Amino acid sequence: MEQLEDEGSSSGRGLSGVDKYELDWRNILTIANDRTLYDLRHMAVRGDLRASPFRSLCWAVFMGALKPPSSEWVKQREAHREDYLQLKDRYMLNPHLNTDGSDDPLSQSSESLWNQHFCDQELCAVIKQDVVRTFPGVDFFRKAPIQDMMTNILFCYARRYPKMCYRQGMHEILAPLIFVIHSDQQAMAHIQELDPTVDPNLVTILNPSHLEEDSFSIFSQIMDRIASFYRITDL
Repeated sequence: MEQLEDEGSSSGRGLSGVDKYELDWRNILTIANDRTLYDLRHMAVRGDLRASPFRSLCWAVFMGALKPPSSEWVKQREAHREDYLQLKDRYMLNPHLNTDGSDDPLSQSSESLWNQHFCDQELCAVIKQDVVRTFPGVDFFRKAPIQDMMTNILFCYARRYPKMCYRQGMHEILAPLIFVIHSDQQAMAHIQELDPTVDPNLVTILNPSHLEEDSFSIFSQIMDRIASFYRITDL
């Protein structure tokens, strides 16, 4: 596998940007099918993924958000996206849509949509306080749509895992994910403009319309591994 990667790198010299991109994509598909991920990890350790337009996909593979074989990545990614959309439908409630009029906005009942709504607003306010301070020197994170996206992701994570909920600093784990996934998606979109025949599976996997869902997928996997650092225990 390592030989394949080295040959791919050397044979990529002199190729057009589109051809080099597609060659790198085929190389990633091949070495990511090895369940030990030996060669992919070796590339990461050597720093070869630093400028890769597929770095976010490699992160997804390392974290288990995408699993071998690579031929299943489209199905896996679509399933993760649907899961996140269902989370938003379940947790991002609008009590104004409750038409039966039986729910009192002043209710303290755990079953009350209004009570949950006010609790959610408090949670979002706490999250937003951190989000707006994310990497203040980077213009990307000053954009309102990106801040809203980060707030949505962190809110849905907190609601899905109430024992963990939201902890200060989680936004700093999420931010690099969104930035790199966005960069990879934009690189793919640019290649697609130059070559509309680019692999349709890649177009689906790196569809820029799903930045929020794809970021949540990898973020959740990372948090699953580092959650113990955020848990508050009695001393």
